[in-house]
Amino acid sequence: MSFFGVAQSFEIYNGDTINRQDYYNCKEGKWRVTGKLKPSTCYLKDQIAEEGNYIGNRKTGLWIEYFCNGNMRTKINFVDGRPNGHAIMFHENGKKNEEGDWNNGRYFDNYKVFDSTGTRFWEIDIKPWGRYQTLVNNNGRTFMQGIFKDKSSTELLTGVEYIYDEKNRIAKIKNFQDGVYVGDLPLKK
Repeated sequence: MSFFGVAQSFEIYNGDTINRQDYYNCKEGKWRVTGKLKPSTCYLKDQIAEEGNYIGNRKTGLWIEYFCNGNMRTKINFVDGRPNGHAIMFHENGKKNEEGDWNNGRYFDNYKVFDSTGTRFWEIDIKPWGRYQTLVNNNGRTFMQGIFKDKSSTELLTGVEYIYDEKNRIAKIKNFQDGVYVGDLPLKK
């Protein structure tokens, strides 16, 4: 059921007021975005595409977005319209894809990436004071360490890449300077 007036518009869903817009067309309160608000997409008319809250036309708190198959696409916390806080992204099959914390629209601290089975295959420890990062493989072993092009990149500018053998022992340490592979470092005996 929808209501429109001079000052605002809103809908009633299961007894709750949702999708409210004030006199200035600013979104306020709880919102459920359905297929009817996303024409020319794969969503059915009454299927939920995303849901969360607005304050002053800006997303706030936990927002959940869904794939057309109904599985969750994202769970992201927002502050003043920007991702800020814990975030989880999912593969279309429902398994985790990425997980970490956002600050000012960027990942910081610990960031994990998962394959389509939900198995973690790398992890970045992003230091808040710079671009120095450590990437960890699925076995918990460091495989890259140094300064990267940016906080979400695996392009190593200065640092090392560890290559492991079939017994998970370090077989080679590749050295990078200014974005160029300059040779191998000696292995410690």
